[in-house]
Amino acid sequence: MSTESDRFAVYVSPDGNDHWSGRRADPQENDGPLKSLKAARNKIRQDRPDLQVPACVYLRGGRYKTEETLILTARDGNIAFQAFEHEEPILDAGSRITGWRVESLKGKKVWTADVSAIIDKEGYFRQLFANGNRAQRARLPGKGYYWMEDVPGVDKNETNNRAKVQKREFIAAAGDFSNFRNITDCDVVVMHWWLEDRRPVASFDASTRKVTLQDGTLFTLVDDLDAHYAKYYVDNVFEGLNEPGQWYCDREAKKLYYLPRAGETVADTQVFAAGPSQFVRIEGAPEERQIVRGISFKEITFEHNDWREYNYSSQSANLLPGTIFMVGAKDCSIENCRIRHNGINAIEINHGSSDCRIIGNTIEDMGAGGIKLNGANAYGSRCARTQRITMSDNHIHALGRVHHGAAGIVMKHSAGNLVSHNEIHDIYYTGISCGWVWGYWDSVSHDNRIEYNHIYDIGQGMLNDMGAIYTLGVSPGTAIRNNIIHNVRGAKYGGWAIYPDEGSSHMVIENNICYDCASQLFHLHFGRENVLRNNIWAFAGEGLIAISRGNDCDLPRKGALPDGRVSNAFTFERNIVITDGAPVFLGGMEKETCNDETGNLEMHSFISDMNLFFDVGGKPITAANGGHRIEKEGYFRTFGWKQWQDMGFDHYSVIADPKCADIARRDFALADDSPALKLGFRKIDISCVGPRPAAERNYVENEYKEDTEKKP
Repeated sequence: MSTESDRFAVYVSPDGNDHWSGRRADPQENDGPLKSLKAARNKIRQDRPDLQVPACVYLRGGRYKTEETLILTARDGNIAFQAFEHEEPILDAGSRITGWRVESLKGKKVWTADVSAIIDKEGYFRQLFANGNRAQRARLPGKGYYWMEDVPGVDKNETNNRAKVQKREFIAAAGDFSNFRNITDCDVVVMHWWLEDRRPVASFDASTRKVTLQDGTLFTLVDDLDAHYAKYYVDNVFEGLNEPGQWYCDREAKKLYYLPRAGETVADTQVFAAGPSQFVRIEGAPEERQIVRGISFKEITFEHNDWREYNYSSQSANLLPGTIFMVGAKDCSIENCRIRHNGINAIEINHGSSDCRIIGNTIEDMGAGGIKLNGANAYGSRCARTQRITMSDNHIHALGRVHHGAAGIVMKHSAGNLVSHNEIHDIYYTGISCGWVWGYWDSVSHDNRIEYNHIYDIGQGMLNDMGAIYTLGVSPGTAIRNNIIHNVRGAKYGGWAIYPDEGSSHMVIENNICYDCASQLFHLHFGRENVLRNNIWAFAGEGLIAISRGNDCDLPRKGALPDGRVSNAFTFERNIVITDGAPVFLGGMEKETCNDETGNLEMHSFISDMNLFFDVGGKPITAANGGHRIEKEGYFRTFGWKQWQDMGFDHYSVIADPKCADIARRDFALADDSPALKLGFRKIDISCVGPRPAAERNYVENEYKEDTEKKP
């Protein structure tokens, strides 16, 4: 953008009029601001001399009812949409509920309202918000889960989550299910493995207790690792309307029920039903060389967008769209905005986009995830690749409130991105996911930097197989460094801090502080030539540094190189490892599920030396082989320190107190005479981890320079 005086300025206001000129900030003599962003866009298209003249749309404070998605194309470059100084504009896709009546339900006061006008105009809504808080759809059981008693045609001892058996029917335990009111509006939400399978009910046979779903689930209806059928809850069930803050919408009667929270009154409670509209679609056409350039959104709030489609994503709710969507976008940005109380992902940057910035935003209370990137894969058109996206200084939290398997940031097929200085927490699945190729196939996910992020309270015991930072595929040039990660917990297994999954290779992982995870702190499924150096790893429930599968595995694309050579999975050097009885290394995680023992520690799939190990309770340092059910089955084999060194590991490492400032309080700052420093360990500066004040935000230019826009 040029200087302020050079901008083509247009003003909009909730009190404006789309027949006015939009050139005045306040109404005056039958003229003044416009009322809608669409009118502002059209005004700029009509009056601006050409795309090179920067334009600015100033949004006055207040609530803008968003009934139509703002669509921007290659005709609309160089436009800044930003809040008028010191004012707060809110783009609201929802509808406010009025006309409440107070009735009695099960001996409790319940508010009811006729919502026929909303349903007739915008459709059946699935989210409700009261005074800025998400109201919960009524569910059974009120807390916890039911367990399926039987699944016809499925052996509960076969836990293969992709088995080709029926996935639509199960037998409910006695008393768990009935012919609920409007039963086809009820959702069965199955919690297993690393996702929730949410499907609407088709029917219930009370004589057999058979529940039939309207569509099949992605995974077989079994529990994660144990010989059980799956656990689930029933969502949007009138009979579950019992607790304050719950609601139910009777679709047939077009009547809304809400049980108010303590202190809420009809007079002072604003209630909004979520609406269907996406807020913004930036629609370039990269295959046709039509790119949308220079669009920005600043200091605007986006809220009350609904979810209307069920999640069929096998991981990270990645198929659900974003409330703000971009394709073929270049030099576009979203800065200092608030995206909250929505039902899908917050921001999606898709094919053929580059050099965009997502900076300083608050993303909170989302039905799905935060930011999603995607582009053409290694076999797609080069001009459709996505690259050089900066996601920095954002606060991303309270995600997965509907689609529990969503993630904070997902980078599928994209390269050269910067993910830095974010605070990401309160998520039921992964914090940051990078890469979208399982195994050693060609990948475009490389040269990504994940640094200076604070990631915590991940998983929370709801799902499995997750990492605060999760990677996939061959990824040269990718660096994971200077992050603080803690408190990651899966339901039964897989609460990991840094989780390089299938084929993760050629990454540098350094200067991170990871602690207090339920399973392990580092878990490599399989991969090659990764470097882990100068990290602090402290306290995990099962073991600290783990490998599932070694590189001499004979499975296609999961083992040796094409010429038969076996490479090193990772080099572990100059790290500090602090434990309280748990083995410092853990191998052989695939023995139970795949009968694959190539990850056993004695297979020598990695190199470790020049590290410091310390047990806070003075217990011996050990390593072990074990599976995903260590709590029940224990370790398959345990190695003492001498055995470990005799196997060829850690000859120059030491067992010593690292002299941290206060381990009990998780202050890992090192004293100047720490023995770790003699091994070459460098002190880790955490002073700038997480979001920074606006004046302190600086971005090192990305060295990855590939320009795909003009390439076939």
